[in-house]
Amino acid sequence: MLISTLTSLLTVEIIAELLLQRWAKTNVTMWLVFGMIAYVSLALLFANAMKHANLTTMNTAWQCGNVVIISLIGVFVLKEELSLLQKVGVCLAFLSTSLMFFK
Repeated sequence: MLISTLTSLLTVEIIAELLLQRWAKTNVTMWLVFGMIAYVSLALLFANAMKHANLTTMNTAWQCGNVVIISLIGVFVLKEELSLLQKVGVCLAFLSTSLMFFK
């Protein structure tokens, strides 16, 4: 249950971030509104996630997972470049996310 809830949180947050990025580049209000709606739904998903996992586990896995996925999208889709130190940080975030699933 934890992995599916985390996947839902990450998916909605990535959509929200991409919508807000589109708004920042185009200044089209529709993208801002959709991004805000996505973030409101994210809060509802996170509140529901608290029924299935404790705050520390869920929030850490969510935040670190977001760092990893957004970094991958940035590098492979948006063609952004990361420094060596930033790449190490992404790897540590991946390790941190993985460790949150062990007791």
